[in-house]
Amino acid sequence: MNEYITYDELKTYLGITGTGDDALLERTCTRASRIWDTLTRRRFYEEEATKYLNFQTARQLFVTPEDLLSVTTLTNGDGNAISSSDFYLYPLNRYPKLWIEIGRSSGVYFTYSTTSQRAISVEGLWGWHDDYGHAWEDSGDTVQDDPLGAAATSLNVSDGNNFQVQRMMKIESEQVYITGIAGNALTVERAKNGTTAAEHAQGTAISVWQPAYDVEHWALRLAAWLYRQKDAPFMKVGFPQMGVVEVPASLPPDIREAALRYRRVRL
Repeated sequence: MNEYITYDELKTYLGITGTGDDALLERTCTRASRIWDTLTRRRFYEEEATKYLNFQTARQLFVTPEDLLSVTTLTNGDGNAISSSDFYLYPLNRYPKLWIEIGRSSGVYFTYSTTSQRAISVEGLWGWHDDYGHAWEDSGDTVQDDPLGAAATSLNVSDGNNFQVQRMMKIESEQVYITGIAGNALTVERAKNGTTAAEHAQGTAISVWQPAYDVEHWALRLAAWLYRQKDAPFMKVGFPQMGVVEVPASLPPDIREAALRYRRVRL
């Protein structure tokens, strides 16, 4: 789940036309995505969650080391919700957001009652994306069930070709993961990444998560390397002047360097 590439994309990249390795390719896409997360110490998918933070200053609340995309409810240390009109997310014009700042004319301040620890809660959407406004792409398709029940694991659409296995969809606020496609019927897992299963009316729009393009590229490159390791030796043999030396195979340098550019600095 939460793959940054699909096995269909990986097959195209590798020039594979048969279906004999589909199960392996699917697992490889998952492995590559989780290895990328580990290398970068980040998540590049959207998760709905509540995070608890220490009181810091009266006007600023840094959310690092998390990556914040949007805020649903900001609850002050006194238990009162702060209106969305009373705070701003920074940096103003790019993602992810790094801190929350109270408006100077709001008359509101961050505070706490008994302890500054875990005093303030931020309910919202978390994850890394550099173009979050376009992260959920319109599939051009809609729910065809009348309605789609909250417990349903089969979703009918107008054209199954608009979707791919291993993609995350969003229907209203619920995230739904595609595990299979047969014609215009999608087999799905419901209520993913902290969202809640709900009933959706016929005609409800469906959007599809599009990871950041650069992340998608490097995940694809990593998956291709992982797949090819099944036919590669576990050790690389060099011939320096002092004799034969065996060196363990490792990630290609360009992948390691790319991961370092995205790597979260631990505080």
